Amino acid sequence: MEVWAEKILTGINKKNPLIVEAGRGIDSEVKNINQEHRHHPADPLPDKEHTHEYDPHIWVDPLLASLLARAIFTSLSQTDPPSSDFYRKNAELLFKKFNELDLQIKQSLSGCRQHTLVFGGHFAFGHFVKRYNLEFIPAYRGFSPNSEPSARQLAYLIKTVKEKNIKYIYYEELLSPKLAYMLSKETGCALLLLHAAHNVGREEIKKNITYFDIMTGNIENLKKGLECGNN
Repeated sequence: MEVWAEKILTGINKKNPLIVEAGRGIDSEVKNINQEHRHHPADPLPDKEHTHEYDPHIWVDPLLASLLARAIFTSLSQTDPPSSDFYRKNAELLFKKFNELDLQIKQSLSGCRQHTLVFGGHFAFGHFVKRYNLEFIPAYRGFSPNSEPSARQLAYLIKTVKEKNIKYIYYEELLSPKLAYMLSKETGCALLLLHAAHNVGREEIKKNITYFDIMTGNIENLKKGLECGNN
């Protein structure tokens, strides 16, 4: 998926490096997500205007992320059998953290007044909203950050925000929130970050920010934006 990955692989000097295709075991679940979004109720565009893509953002769903981790653990153990017990102990701790995160999200998002996420970015949370029964309306139709929103989609977003009395619009990390600012100005909504964990910035690296830190921050912003009763 990433164009830079091939350059890294060709630049590795070590013979026979371990390359793990972590998503191989969850293809069916990912395809089901893509199929359901084929007729996303929040998208005002007719089917003939759609372009369907593979949604690579598997990791935003903690249980799918756990499957990715399991695939990596299995590959490491098979490649380095003497250290398999070490890998297993760490993997078990990681699987436990993924399950705890899943439970935390479910508990935090129970009893919310809103169930619709309006996102001034590209469609990165499809797997997440499927897992936790939310409606997700992005400004961009595609999964790529290079996608462009149509005037029709923007008009629909503004209309939806006003009709549903939505008070917050989410924006994505590391990219300019210009579009989210525009939507905020048009609707009077405040802005909240929804971090898809694509990457981390320099300050986050200095603070040793982890996936779980990012998702915990997302939970707090989702509770606020969706007006959850336990916020």
